[in-house]
Amino acid sequence: MTEATSTGPQRYVGFAPVGKCDGLGSGFNLLSTTTALLTGSQPYTFAPKAEDCSASGVVFEACLSNDHTISASPIYVGQTGARVTVACPLVNAITELQPSTFLNSTQPTLKLVGAVPSPETFVALSLDRDCSSVFGKTNVISTTTVAINVVIARLQPHYICYSTSGISGTFVPQTLVELKVTSDPVESSLVSISPRIIGAGTQPSLEVTGDISSTSQLGFDISPDCAAPVAVTAITTAPTTTTPLGAPILSPGKYFACFRNDTGDLWTKQIASEARLEVVAAQPASIATVSPSAFGASTTPELQISGLVATPDTYFALTTSTCDAAVALTEVSAATPSPVMLASGVGVGMYSICYSTNYTTLADMILQSSPGATVKVVEATTTSITAVSHPSLPFGSEATLTFSGGADLVPTPLGAVRLVVGACSGTEVVTFSLSSSLSVDLGAIPEILENTYTVCYSVDGVSSLAQVGQTVSFYKATFLSATDFVPSNIGASTSPRLQTTAAFNLPTASLALVPYNGDCTSASQRVATVVVGASPGAVTFPPITPAQTAAYDVCANEDPSVSRSPWMKQSGATIVVHTAATGSITSISPTVAAKGQIKQFSFVPATPVISIVPTPFAYIAFSAQQIDCTQRVGAINVSESFTSVFMDDVISTTGTYQVCFSVDNQVTWTQQSGVSLDIIEATQASVASLTPTVVGFGTTPRFSGLDQLRVTSDSFVFLSTASDCSTTAETIPVVVPDGNNTMPASAPLSNAGEFFVCYTVDNFQTRVLQTSATKINIIQAQATSITSVTPVIGANHASVQVAFAGVADFLPSDDSRVAFVLSGASCSSPAARRGETLYSPSNVVGGKVALATAMTVPGLYEVCYTVDDGASWVQQTTTGVVMRVIAPTSEDVLSIAPGTVSVGVPITFDIGLNATSVSAVPSPSSYIAIGDTSGNCSTVLAPAALTALPAKYSVASGFTDPGMYPVCWSTDGGSTYEVQGDVELEVVLTSNTTVTALSVSRIGEGEATPIELVGAVSTPKTLAAFIPMGQSCKPSPPSSVALTSSTIIPSLSLGLTPGVYKLCYSTDASVWTEQILVQLEVVSCLPATTCSGCHARESGKCTWCQGDSTCRAINTAPVCTQQVLNATVGCPTLEPSTDLAGSLAGRTPIPMVSQFDFPTPIEAYTCEFTLTDSSSVFVTNASSTADPKVINCISGSVSEAGRASVVLKFLGQPYTDGSVVLFRYYDCAASSCDACFSSSKPECGYCFGDAFCGTQFECTEGATTVSPLWSQDACSEISNINPVSGSPDGGDLITVTGTNFAEGVNYGCVFSTTQYNESTWNSQTEVVCTSPPADVGSVFQFSLSYRDTGLPYTTGSAVYTVVGADAAPSPSPSFVTSPLAIGGGVLILCILAIVIAVVILLVTRRGNDGVEVPKLTPALLRETIFGKGLSNPQDARTFLAHIGPFMDILKEENRQAIFAVCDVTQATEADDISKAMIYVFERDNHTVAVLSAFVRKEIKAAISQSTMFRTNSFATKMFKAYSKMVGLPYLHATLAVLINRIMVQEGENIGSFRSAAGATDANRSKFTLLTSCQKIFNAIVRSEKNIPVQFRQIFAVVRECIREEFPIKMENLAAVVSSQMLNGLHSTREAYEEGVDSFQNLEFMDEHVTDDLEQLKHVIAPVQSLVQTFASTVQTLSVQLKKMMTACESLEGALDPTSPAARRLLEEHTNSQNSIAVGGFFFLRFLVPAITAPESYVLVSEAPLPDERRALIMVGKVLQNLSNNKEFGGKEQHMQQLNDFIFSNKNEVNALFERLCKMDVFVAPPPVEIPKKHFEAAQLKLFLHTKRNLLKVVNDLLESKEGTPADIVSLRQQTAGNLVATIESIVSRCSPGGSLSPEDASLFDQARTRVISAMSGARSVVQGAAASSSSSSSSDDNGPPGTPETLVNPSPLSQAAHGTDADGGIELTAL
Repeated sequence: MTEATSTGPQRYVGFAPVGKCDGLGSGFNLLSTTTALLTGSQPYTFAPKAEDCSASGVVFEACLSNDHTISASPIYVGQTGARVTVACPLVNAITELQPSTFLNSTQPTLKLVGAVPSPETFVALSLDRDCSSVFGKTNVISTTTVAINVVIARLQPHYICYSTSGISGTFVPQTLVELKVTSDPVESSLVSISPRIIGAGTQPSLEVTGDISSTSQLGFDISPDCAAPVAVTAITTAPTTTTPLGAPILSPGKYFACFRNDTGDLWTKQIASEARLEVVAAQPASIATVSPSAFGASTTPELQISGLVATPDTYFALTTSTCDAAVALTEVSAATPSPVMLASGVGVGMYSICYSTNYTTLADMILQSSPGATVKVVEATTTSITAVSHPSLPFGSEATLTFSGGADLVPTPLGAVRLVVGACSGTEVVTFSLSSSLSVDLGAIPEILENTYTVCYSVDGVSSLAQVGQTVSFYKATFLSATDFVPSNIGASTSPRLQTTAAFNLPTASLALVPYNGDCTSASQRVATVVVGASPGAVTFPPITPAQTAAYDVCANEDPSVSRSPWMKQSGATIVVHTAATGSITSISPTVAAKGQIKQFSFVPATPVISIVPTPFAYIAFSAQQIDCTQRVGAINVSESFTSVFMDDVISTTGTYQVCFSVDNQVTWTQQSGVSLDIIEATQASVASLTPTVVGFGTTPRFSGLDQLRVTSDSFVFLSTASDCSTTAETIPVVVPDGNNTMPASAPLSNAGEFFVCYTVDNFQTRVLQTSATKINIIQAQATSITSVTPVIGANHASVQVAFAGVADFLPSDDSRVAFVLSGASCSSPAARRGETLYSPSNVVGGKVALATAMTVPGLYEVCYTVDDGASWVQQTTTGVVMRVIAPTSEDVLSIAPGTVSVGVPITFDIGLNATSVSAVPSPSSYIAIGDTSGNCSTVLAPAALTALPAKYSVASGFTDPGMYPVCWSTDGGSTYEVQGDVELEVVLTSNTTVTALSVSRIGEGEATPIELVGAVSTPKTLAAFIPMGQSCKPSPPSSVALTSSTIIPSLSLGLTPGVYKLCYSTDASVWTEQILVQLEVVSCLPATTCSGCHARESGKCTWCQGDSTCRAINTAPVCTQQVLNATVGCPTLEPSTDLAGSLAGRTPIPMVSQFDFPTPIEAYTCEFTLTDSSSVFVTNASSTADPKVINCISGSVSEAGRASVVLKFLGQPYTDGSVVLFRYYDCAASSCDACFSSSKPECGYCFGDAFCGTQFECTEGATTVSPLWSQDACSEISNINPVSGSPDGGDLITVTGTNFAEGVNYGCVFSTTQYNESTWNSQTEVVCTSPPADVGSVFQFSLSYRDTGLPYTTGSAVYTVVGADAAPSPSPSFVTSPLAIGGGVLILCILAIVIAVVILLVTRRGNDGVEVPKLTPALLRETIFGKGLSNPQDARTFLAHIGPFMDILKEENRQAIFAVCDVTQATEADDISKAMIYVFERDNHTVAVLSAFVRKEIKAAISQSTMFRTNSFATKMFKAYSKMVGLPYLHATLAVLINRIMVQEGENIGSFRSAAGATDANRSKFTLLTSCQKIFNAIVRSEKNIPVQFRQIFAVVRECIREEFPIKMENLAAVVSSQMLNGLHSTREAYEEGVDSFQNLEFMDEHVTDDLEQLKHVIAPVQSLVQTFASTVQTLSVQLKKMMTACESLEGALDPTSPAARRLLEEHTNSQNSIAVGGFFFLRFLVPAITAPESYVLVSEAPLPDERRALIMVGKVLQNLSNNKEFGGKEQHMQQLNDFIFSNKNEVNALFERLCKMDVFVAPPPVEIPKKHFEAAQLKLFLHTKRNLLKVVNDLLESKEGTPADIVSLRQQTAGNLVATIESIVSRCSPGGSLSPEDASLFDQARTRVISAMSGARSVVQGAAASSSSSSSSDDNGPPGTPETLVNPSPLSQAAHGTDADGGIELTAL
């Protein structure tokens, strides 16, 4: 018992375990006594309940409450300073007694294991088992070791009794212990043995306590006589010693401890119970039950296992099959054998128990067969609980909640149900334990507040919760449980059904009424009680009949039968019961109604203390004047409203009627005082007239003529399309007219057309045509109402008349208006409308209206039209209904013709208006005039309107004064004029010096030479004529030429013969004057046909036009249409040439040397070859040289040797009069390499790869190797081989010595006719071959071949002989000549024929417009994917049989090994290593996973998002190789046809995009390029579903990793903004730095600028280039600065996370990430390479030609920029015009990338089949590469960055150790004799030392392989000596490393 003292008045106190004080206030009392009121200092006693106690004690704290008496749920607060530990007197509290044996007549000192010291704890002894009588009571106050207050006096067992409630409390017998008493000291020599239970067959150490001498011995006997003890051991130390058991005890049983002090003494049984030993052995049925029998997955519960015995070697585990696969291995402590906490959590399933008392391995476990020796492991899922017994309960309910579900819903130790509001992550309301039952007693928990709670289930102590889809609701009536009663007013003596929003969910819910402000808890006041049930929706109360109108409050109760469920008054829920009186209704509206009409009325009720309102059964009716309410008509139900209610029937007689009222469903009626109704009817002449007669659609016009009508509220004048008024179009409600005596329409008119006027007084029940009224026309504005408008007017032209025309109903009305808006603007915008003008009958005259305001702003205007006074404007859409407002410019008039006129000549001018100027058009506002001679238009002459085309301007009287006059143009009706640029009118007077010069003073007869008359003017009457000198111009020449439009005369039109002529001239066709300043000479040059002949004619007045091959007259203007070589230069010749010769293959440059510089351009020159023997002619192009006097003709290819004459032509004509250059063709063909070289054939050389003699460009292999395989100097020769003989097993290395062995050649070693490909190039003089197996005595002719073609490579050979194993090696023979050279010539001719055929085929194909796509056969697919493959040394094949363990390390999921290997790989090896990785991992279908790991690694290491995947990392290289492997079929299906079409059909156009000569060509190239790009992009988008699923998985991983590292969230906005800002600054800095560098380079040119002309020749070009470069960089910087300014504005707006700019920036960030994820891989490293190099992906039959290649590169570049969302910048100015394509496809590519990044579930398709030889070569490549770089790999693994987790550091160290051990083992096994080479031994020693050093004190990972690798002995069956071992548990790697060699040979040919 525990007491507490109260400390204050009116406070309640209780005690509860710490943290559970809230249980006191809600009924969940954990104590056996209730809380007590404390009024002063008084003790408070409490006793804990037994179930709340433990032997070790429970800490309780005081709980205080101040509101116990005023709150239904008082709050108790724990007092942290008032706590007490309470131990309970349990029968098994004391679990062990030390010692348990004492000598008689001694006072025992005992250690009470399990006792809890406290002032209230006592222990005593008893001779009775039930402790009915005790003695020796001793306080256990501070320690569990106490001296009992009694001396033992009896030789019998003493029992231990225990009390935790003081010395006077109840002493409870302790059943687990007893005290034994003996009188023999030897019997009690041993106090205890520990452990006391051991497993059979084990040999544990025992801790022995007792009186022990130095010669004592201990043994055990199953018999109490200790006749034959076993497991005897010596114990020599007292009082406690530890000694191992003498021997294992095999037989289970209980053994007595036998003791003797000396070896000669007798054995004595020890009586202390603690000195006994039990030997146990696990049996299949040892364990009977396990409790709990179920628990949650991943939890580690304490298990009560019956039958389990704790020994030092006791273990148990769980298994779903056999004990070999057991999990959760758990050691059972002897101190706490049960319950035992499971060592680790396990997954869901049914498990059996595995049990062992002598555990060393799982093999010692015994599977338990008892039915109860199983446990079920379950998990909480959303379907675990499928039903709750009581989903709805009243507040305070004490029901039992039972949860039910599937078979896996069982009680578990940590099973619980938590009720929360909302989701399971919400705040806990209450948690029920389901540890022992699936039912919960609500009476044992606090009351739960009313609400609906989500049921959440857990099996792990609510660490995780599953929302199971069930709810539990608690309901309690509140003051808002039932509200909003409708109706809330009812009639007396009625029982209407009231609608309510009752918030009940229980069938027991009830309502009642009490008088207003009454007491709901008073049963006497409650009336009309009714049970409403759950969610009633409607309530019917019994009838109430008050004397007068009265109000009642509503009371609610969830369950009246529950005592704690009170009646609650409902807030605002009041019901009024009404009675009827004579003054209930005070007025009616309307007071006039139509006869025969079921009319709608409104009544005004009286407003006494309680206002009269509608009730469910209230009615109003009418009775005739002077008749009471017994006779009624027109009853009206007013149950819902007194307003807008209808009569039940009609009143058919006109007159006055009284109002009657009833509230009880017409049972009783009351006549209302002073309230009546008049009934009227309508006539035909009600409306005499109605105006206006034309109104606008959508308007609400005011009509006059209705002021004399007597009306009802249903009186209407309406418009009808029918003469009988059967239709209704528009209505005009007739009300009391306003001061204007007009009536507005009821609503905007919504019908258009012509209508009759009709009238009704009964809301259209009867309709009467008004015969005196005129029809009404309603017009409507449509988008096509106006069909034409004056097309052009001038700006600022006041009151300009604009003509409109329209459809039939386009009529003027008082509400019609027209206006104009600039094209693209909206008519609905008042600010946009201009020139708004009323289009009314008074304004419109002749279809025209004067604009109210002038149009001031020029532009194209659309017409706006409204008929509703501007309420709604309709934009006119009819084609052509637009008006342009123009203002004059200085470029409106481009010409006036004639531009020159004579004084006084009347004339009509043709005015050339500027077709591109919008203001240069005829219009009502357009005027033209002539300005004054001062050059302005302030004063004008002859103004005239220009209203139509053609533009003619007439001046009837001509002009009086000569001079230059400006042309003036006006667009505002002539108010102001604008001078028209340079357009002037010249008024002239003619003289004999008017023509001052001729453009040419000499022409050739028959030549087409234009002659310009300088000074002449062209007018409609200007004439000119040339007559011979000596003739007169008057009165007129015999013939003349009109100069009406030009002053240039074509010479051929004159028909002049050689001679000298004068000029006659007239400007009015009547008066002629001789022009004395000019004359014309005509000479004859055309007859000359050669250059020399031309120069000899006309005394040097002729010159030779080289380009035309014509002789022309020399004059002051250019005479040749092409190039000229005139008389001063002379005729060109070519210098004689020496013996010029070249090969049949062509391409030989033939110099053409002239005495003159050759005129440009070089493209104008061609070379015509004529073969002497066959007279065949062909033409080739010429090429320029550094010498301007030399041009090279390039020889073409011919089929036969011989001579040819070469003629140089310029623009198709011979360049000289007869110079011919002779050229000789020779044939390179030779029968052998030796015969190939000749000084007379300098172009010939030998192509070793193809084994023929020819020119270098003919050698197909020349461009594909490191060293050319074509030579002009010497053959490749074999001088000798060593050795010259070998063994029949083959494999001997043969060193081939010779000359001219090229690096990079795949050599074949030919033994007679058989080629072997095992060779190694060492130098230009040495190749090593490997001999094949062959029979003894075989003799081979040895030579080298070109492996890929099988053709001979060398000119020499040697003899190789196969001898027996004992034969002596043969001496090396001297060099011999190869007999294979005999047929060399024939072979070369064959190859040449094939090459010619291929060329012909290629040319044919290029000329075909069709598309030829290679067929992707399986063989072609394999060849394209794998190619030649990976190369490895020949001796590497032996590693394959042992390489498995190494590959296992590389394939480990942690990827540490493969990461390290790649980290140390040089860039030159990266491609091969990445390809090898793909081959290896694809075999296991793990490529995507490995590639994803590399992606994650690279992203983690990225500094910023913009730096990712910029370089060719392993991630990108692997993707490129892998994408070709899995994506080639996709490429063929998607792009092959398109790429071939671009090459064949568009290559030339696109390829010349940058260099297109003119605008037309440039536009064509641009269009073709953009079209091609769009087609390819569209194909990519359409093919989305065909994109390999592996790609999409990779894209998803890339984006996921980017988002993890650089998340797209508002909180990361600052990082995004800063990143964009930094990127912009970096780009700006780069542009600036580039500009600075260019300028500095330009500055450095200062010192090179001197006065030396020769120096300046070399300076000008670099300066020009540098200036251009600097200008380009300045432009780039300017563009970048503008971008930066825009970016700053955008980023500044994005600083607010809620701004659209911020959202837009994050969206751009998302698109950028998608571009990296997809664009950086899919486009950059897959699509674009395939487009630009289609031959590598076999998308084309042959490689693209140069133009085709340029076209594909351009397409690839555009698509790459599109994928990067990057427009072309200043550095690529010619590409900027393609940015429209990028901008227009931006959204589509972003959407495509977003879709491609989404991959919810990845189902890996089958792996690509990797051919065996490629797979093996890949393994070898990785192994040899890792071995070669082993020290680097180890260093990489051992390096740890700061902050690297310890487990990762350890993992990398273990990986390094395993890698070293495994590679060393493999190399050792494959080394001859199992001995490592010195180099390998040193390598592994260094690697091992580094690993051991890195482990720094931990157990070494690896040990030395051998004491000395150089002196190792041969291996035996157990593996070679020196094999490294791991010191941790032996791994499969080390075991696999000791496996035997595989049988059979392995082909290691490089892929």
